Amino acid sequence: MNGTTLTILPDIGGLFTVRDFGDGGAVKRMYLPILKPEPFEITINNLNGRTVQSIVKEKLRELVEESIEVGMASDVNFLVEEEIGSPPIKIMREQNWRDAIRMSGNNTFQVVKVRRGGKSVSMRSFGRERVFKLAPQELVYDRTNYFQPDRENLLMINTDKQASCGFQYIYETFGKKKGFIKKARDFKTIKSLSQTDPPQFRNWITQYQKEYNLEELGLNTQYPVVELDSFEDELFNLEVLDLKPDEYSEDEEFNSMSVLDIIRWSMWAGVSCYVIDYDGHYYLSYNHGQLSKDYTDTKKKFHRSIVLKVVNKHAYFVDDRHLKCSVSATLSNYNIEDFEDAGIRRANNHKETKDPLPSKRGSPDGGDKEIDEFFKYQEELKEWVKRNQSQFYLSPYFKVKTVLEDKKFNIYDPQNWMPLCDTDPREDLDAATEEISYRLYRDNPPPQPEEFLADENKTFYLQARSLNGIVSYLKHNHGVSPNTMNGQSPHNIDRATYGKTKLMSRRCNSNCFNQECISGIQYIFEKFPDLNLNRLPTATAIAQEIFKTNYTDKRYWSMFNSNTKRAFMDGEIKADNRVIKETVENNIFSVDLKRAYTNSLREGDIGWGVYDGICQFQRYNGEFNPECFYLVKELVDEYPMRGVSGLVLYHGVFLRSVLDKVEIMYIIRPVEIKNPDYFKIFVEKCEEFEAETDGLMTSKSLVNNYIGGMKKQDSISNYKIYETESNTTLTRAFYTGCIVSNLDKNTEWNRTYRMGDNDPVRLISNPMTNYNIQSAQPIRLQVIDSINEKLYKLYLDYKVVFGRCPIVMTRTDALYIEDPQRTEEEINKFCDNQTILCEKEKDINKEYWEYKKTPAQQKNVKFFANAFRDKVNINKPWSLNYGAKALYNLINTGGGAMLNGEAGVGKSELTNYIAGAIEDNRKDYRWVKLVMKLTSNNPPAALEEWRDSRPCYAIKLAPTNKACNRIGGQTLNKGLGIPVLGIDEEEDEATEDPIGYFETKVARIVGGVNNKPCFDYIIVDEISMINGYFWSILLAIKHRAPRIKFLLGGDIMRQLPPVGEENRNFIGAYLIKELSNFQQINLNYNFRNKLKGNILWDEWSVDPKRFTITPKEEDPTSLNLCYLNKTRKRIIRDWNKILKPFNNRLCVYDYEGYAPFKKSHTIYKDDEQTDEIYIMIGTPMIANKSLSDYGIAKNEMWVVNSIGAEDIKLSYEDNQITMSKEDVYKNFYSGYAITIHKSQGDTYPDKYTIWDWDKLSSGRNLNRKLRYTAQSRSKEPDKNILYKV
Repeated sequence: MNGTTLTILPDIGGLFTVRDFGDGGAVKRMYLPILKPEPFEITINNLNGRTVQSIVKEKLRELVEESIEVGMASDVNFLVEEEIGSPPIKIMREQNWRDAIRMSGNNTFQVVKVRRGGKSVSMRSFGRERVFKLAPQELVYDRTNYFQPDRENLLMINTDKQASCGFQYIYETFGKKKGFIKKARDFKTIKSLSQTDPPQFRNWITQYQKEYNLEELGLNTQYPVVELDSFEDELFNLEVLDLKPDEYSEDEEFNSMSVLDIIRWSMWAGVSCYVIDYDGHYYLSYNHGQLSKDYTDTKKKFHRSIVLKVVNKHAYFVDDRHLKCSVSATLSNYNIEDFEDAGIRRANNHKETKDPLPSKRGSPDGGDKEIDEFFKYQEELKEWVKRNQSQFYLSPYFKVKTVLEDKKFNIYDPQNWMPLCDTDPREDLDAATEEISYRLYRDNPPPQPEEFLADENKTFYLQARSLNGIVSYLKHNHGVSPNTMNGQSPHNIDRATYGKTKLMSRRCNSNCFNQECISGIQYIFEKFPDLNLNRLPTATAIAQEIFKTNYTDKRYWSMFNSNTKRAFMDGEIKADNRVIKETVENNIFSVDLKRAYTNSLREGDIGWGVYDGICQFQRYNGEFNPECFYLVKELVDEYPMRGVSGLVLYHGVFLRSVLDKVEIMYIIRPVEIKNPDYFKIFVEKCEEFEAETDGLMTSKSLVNNYIGGMKKQDSISNYKIYETESNTTLTRAFYTGCIVSNLDKNTEWNRTYRMGDNDPVRLISNPMTNYNIQSAQPIRLQVIDSINEKLYKLYLDYKVVFGRCPIVMTRTDALYIEDPQRTEEEINKFCDNQTILCEKEKDINKEYWEYKKTPAQQKNVKFFANAFRDKVNINKPWSLNYGAKALYNLINTGGGAMLNGEAGVGKSELTNYIAGAIEDNRKDYRWVKLVMKLTSNNPPAALEEWRDSRPCYAIKLAPTNKACNRIGGQTLNKGLGIPVLGIDEEEDEATEDPIGYFETKVARIVGGVNNKPCFDYIIVDEISMINGYFWSILLAIKHRAPRIKFLLGGDIMRQLPPVGEENRNFIGAYLIKELSNFQQINLNYNFRNKLKGNILWDEWSVDPKRFTITPKEEDPTSLNLCYLNKTRKRIIRDWNKILKPFNNRLCVYDYEGYAPFKKSHTIYKDDEQTDEIYIMIGTPMIANKSLSDYGIAKNEMWVVNSIGAEDIKLSYEDNQITMSKEDVYKNFYSGYAITIHKSQGDTYPDKYTIWDWDKLSSGRNLNRKLRYTAQSRSKEPDKNILYKV
């Protein structure tokens, strides 16, 4: 046997003796997980005469020993992968760690075994679920409406035996319907058709056979190539989860229908059939018409369908008439923090309630009436919270744990704890806590199982480490399964719901709230009603609410390109945790920073940087700015340097203190800098909250958790867990990548506990993944480096005061010092004299010191070159028939491209050609999909390969409505479901349902919703107008679905950049190269002037003084482009004077007794609008917003065609509309003069004037782009442009 790989799921921990240096080196007992609860692989290359069992046992033992050595040599947080704290906690080496593991309980490794038979493994368990019952009795909380037969019209097998539910459903539903009577008239007919394959069945089953085929999916499953059975070791058990097929008796098989039987009958009857799996997704479906047209079925004018739901070994008929079967992206969330206040997210706890949250009104600081309204609102809110929140039961365990961990209790005095328990809490705090809790249960019994099943709005926080045992008990003894389950690990249930009742393990009460905290929790809910009222609030959730309710400017979140993401995430700055000296001769003391995170967030002396994907590392030019991040090479290997070779990430807040120890190579500048005191209000409000709640939640906990939550890395947030007794369901889940495990452990006690029920319950776990498009990681890293700087300053000050600072270790916010010459008084005095808040902690006895040096925690930063890999220059004319096709193939094989070129080079024509080719491919795709399912061994892979060369799905986007109209696309806001956030974005009309719109749009684009495939192309036009924010979101979509190809069209080099970002380097942005797959196609030949090159840019724009200035009073033109907005308004006023005699006026204020419109309308406060407009036939009018009902795009230039008494007719190209005078004034500005920015994308055949030429003639690169934009609007710029100042 060679190269057999086993996938193993661990559940291993130990009850270890540890030394807590935060408690003076006290010895305690603590449960610690040894291995992360994630699958890993071991490979067996050769048996060499040994058994598989002995090899597996040896490898697993080695793995356990290696993990424990890490905990003994370092901090226990290395095992649980949390931030290393100060003071440290260490596993004591002198204990017998094997006993610690044995004492922790049932430690298990699990491996899955799949049995092979004559057929494909997967097909042996496909569609075998059978319909026996009317409805699943154990699903008492399932809200699905299941089929109930008519007792007056039962189908019988013979005179005394009733047919089972499958036959009964078909007989009752179809037996008397026209067109079905012959196929559903009796048991024998239904049975015969369900056992006979229709002509289309073979082709239909083929697609599922290949879809579920084990070998084709390439999944790493274990079947008996090696003989491996469950075994017990002294340290752990290895359980082999044997996926054998479900078994049915002959009588059961005769008087029941399997899922495949029902599919067969449906095919004969011409009925569609949909089967929903355990998780609400499709299991399989037969859509009549897709496969039947080429065979014997004829098209029917009525459409009927059967819906089944699979639960455990059985399937049940669903009778909901309006049930829609769809596959939702329920396991992925696409999160953008900026959308919180734009209405994109529903509130957690009252999103669909019939009892809406009371509207906030009044003010405590207003007049009497406002104060009265405010207090009425407060009372309404209190009553609303009482009606909607859960009733909480909190186990006595949490009270006991709080008391024992309170330093005031002093567990080291036996007189305090001996009356309470026999277990010494100094040796085993957790065991003592449990013992005291059990004693309290004598007078205050815990809730009984019946209370869990009462279907009441209650939430029980229980003492159990996991809910597996409770769920198993309720299943085996009450026949009830939870309707939802979740866990922090794939094999441990932490949350379970039984109808309205929620059960929580002790892990879910991280703050250790106890029953005495209920009134405080009530206050929290009243203060922050958007919290989930059915759960105890976490520190992170409360901190987020504190921030949201006290800030209007909430936008401190960053986004990255791949290079910057590698720096900020992979090469992230770490808190300083190093061992400098492994052995010591004297006792150690530490000097700790007080509330390091809180004070660093509140008292920073430099601003907080915000970054987007356009921000990138650039060569350092010698100008140091402490508000930036840097990549440096370290010149020395000593404290406080990171000890990393290559490029290392530093923030300027720390780097400014060690400039002599590094060589700065690169700098990255933020796009925005928040004030240094930006978070000061937040910290103060956290402290106020602590006082208001009498310390129920400390401000330190709130701030620390808030900072920890800033990272927002893509991650698995938890596991959604399902239970099943069916090996068929379990096998199918295993094939599709789920984690499967046993709920019931295979022990003698457990087998007895199940009371003769020999069907163990299994768990299926799906990871819930969060994709965080935004992160505040730069701010978090700045906080960490601010602490690093303070720690280093403390070190330097100690050296100045005492002549040396013999540190032996650092731990986040503390220096551990071996300096026996210093007295307690000297050290305390040193701390008191520091400007940095610090204090001396307890001494650590030298006998307890045993730390090993570890490699540097921070990683060096690697990033890719910022250059296009492929540049193609098209210098000659090309045709749509040949040239466009060649360019399309080049773009497609290259994985996308940036189309670069001025107006007239054919960008739009090429874009439209590619969009048309994609649409043609899409028409073919339906038939190719059908053929692939029938002929390919792996249809999904074959279809992906086909679509890679023949893309079928595309979305066209542009930054403005005007640009969208030219390409037949959507704005970035509308196409991506992004709300307008006031950052120079084009406002669309409101969507009908903005709730979750972004997540829905992105999920559709990247594939997976309703079985829709991922898009092949995203085509974006006018890219020069896109700001950094939108570029970052587009790249986030690319990261989620790398197969999407981007076609980016525009002229970044010459056209104007987005407003407010004029000084940013878009043309050199790594992000844009990354989106275009590092391919640039330069269209250099201009079809308009038949030239290669651009005289306007190459010659005119560099020499603005070559043009003659026309006197201001001469030759007024009806179109004027202005650099300044005040110039634009002045020209409109001049035109008003010219047009005033025609007496066609649109105005906003009283004038000669005429006031047709209300001045209070919000549009009139817009600085773009003038107080009055005079018009005549031919007057240009520029749209100030998009109006889909009229076919108007923002910034389009319409012309007045006629003027009536109440209405005005306008035209744009071939479109004509009629609009009231008031609506014209509200929706249009005078177009006699517009800014140069507004003219982008336009082409003018007539003469026009460019104003403010003196200001435009300065040497700034932006002014060069403004001149070029203004001049390139003309078809004949040498004849039709006047220049004025």
